[in-house]
Amino acid sequence: MCNNTLPTNAVCWAFALLFLTSSLFAQEYTRANSPYSRFGLGDLQGNQLQVVQGSAGALSATFNSIWEVDLSNPASLGHLRTTALETGIYYKRSSLSEKASGLSATANDGNLSYFSIAFPITRAWELEKDSLRKGIPIQWGMGLSLLPHSSIAYDVRVLRSDAQFGDIEYQYEGEGSRFRANWSNGFKYKGLSAGVNLGYLFGNFYQNNYIDFQDSVYTFGYDEEFQLEENASGLLWDVGLQYEHFFSPLDDDPLLFEDLRLTVGAYASGSSKIQLLSQEKVIRYGAIYARDTIINTEDAVSSMQMPLTYGFGIALNKGLHWRLGLNFEQSLWSSGFSHDNSNIRMEDSYTFALGAEYTPNYKTRHLLKRARYRAGLFYGTDARTIESGGNDYQLQKYGIAFGLGLPIQPLKSPLLGHVQLGIEYGFLGHSELIKENYWQFNLAFTLNDGSWFRRSKFR
Repeated sequence: MCNNTLPTNAVCWAFALLFLTSSLFAQEYTRANSPYSRFGLGDLQGNQLQVVQGSAGALSATFNSIWEVDLSNPASLGHLRTTALETGIYYKRSSLSEKASGLSATANDGNLSYFSIAFPITRAWELEKDSLRKGIPIQWGMGLSLLPHSSIAYDVRVLRSDAQFGDIEYQYEGEGSRFRANWSNGFKYKGLSAGVNLGYLFGNFYQNNYIDFQDSVYTFGYDEEFQLEENASGLLWDVGLQYEHFFSPLDDDPLLFEDLRLTVGAYASGSSKIQLLSQEKVIRYGAIYARDTIINTEDAVSSMQMPLTYGFGIALNKGLHWRLGLNFEQSLWSSGFSHDNSNIRMEDSYTFALGAEYTPNYKTRHLLKRARYRAGLFYGTDARTIESGGNDYQLQKYGIAFGLGLPIQPLKSPLLGHVQLGIEYGFLGHSELIKENYWQFNLAFTLNDGSWFRRSKFR
C-alpha cells in the first residue's frame, strides 16, 4: 500500500501510469504502419535515452550527470558516481495523409524501448579529496545496454488501372526489428572525458510483396508473391569526447552543483561490414496454375557498411539549476554507405537541435520544485530519398519535445529513483508525398544506488 508521503505517492503514481499505459497498448493497439520504413534500412533509431530525448537531442554531445547516462556520447559515463539501472517504454500515434489521393489513416505503436545499466568502476572523486590516498584520479564508468537500431512496420496497398489488364493491386507488407547490444566505457580526468561504445547488431526483417491482377480476362494469367527474410549481424562502434570548463572563484575545487560551466562535446559512429543472411521466395498462382515456387533461395550471404556519423555540441550549465544546449549531427550516407542491394538509395542527412533544462530548486523537498523541466526543437533531413513522378524527394523531419524528470527517494531507503516523462510532436515525410504527423509519449524509470559494486572496507 502507498503511504501519504509525497515521494512514495509519486512512485505509486508512476507505476500506475506504467500499468495504465500497458493496458492502453493491450486494448487499443493496432499494427504499426510506417510507410517510409519500406525504404532504405527502415526507421533508424539513435542512442538517445529519455533524459536527452526530453530536450529533442540538444544535449546529445554534452550531457553528463552523476546519476544518469546517455549513450549518444559514451564519454558521459566518466561522470557517473552511482549505479544507474534504467528501462523505458513508449507509445506512438501517427496520422498519415497523402496529397495526390487525399487519403488519410492513423496508426498506433508501442513497446519497451530500451534497457540500460551503468556503474562507476573507480571512485576518483573520493581520491581527489583524500590526501592519504595516492594515485591518478581517473574516473572510469562502464555500462551494458540493449537498444533498438532500426525497424520496419508497413502495410500498404496501391490500386492501379491498366487499359489492357484492368485493375491491379500491389500490396506491400513488412515487419521486423534490429537491435544493438552495447558494452560502453567512459573515462574522465579532470575536465576531459572520453568514451567508447562497442555494439553488436542483430535482428530480422520480413517483407512480402503481392501483385494481384483483379480483372484480367486472360485464362493463363497468374498473380505473384515475393517473400524476403533478411537477418543482420555485425559490429557497431561509437566514440566520444567531452571537455568542461568551470567559471568558478575556486579554481582548484569548483562546486559541481552550483558553479557555471561550459561543456563542449563531439562523437562519431560507424560499423564493420554487416553480414546479411537472406532467404527469398517467388511464388506464382492463378486460375489454372497450381501454387508454384519458382525461386527459392536460402542462406544467401551479402553485406552492408553503415556510414560515418558525427555530431558535436555546446552547452552552458549553472550547476543543477539550468542548462542550455545546441547539437548538430550529420550522417555521410552518399559516400560511406554500401549495400549489395543496389536499389537502396540514401543521401546525406543532418539534424540540428536546440534545447534546455531547468530545475527551480534542487535543495527543497517539494517534488515539483526539485523536478527537471526540459524542452527542445529539432529540424533536419532523413537519409531516405523517394522517387515519384520522375522526381526525387528527400524526406524531411522536424518537431518539438518536452520532458519532465522527477527524483524519487523512498523514506528510510538508500535508493534514489528518477521517473522520466516525455512527449514529442513531430513530422516525417514530404509535402508532395505521404505526410506523417505523430505524437510519441515516453516513460522511463531510473534506479540509483551508490553501494553497488563497491568494495567493503570492514567485514
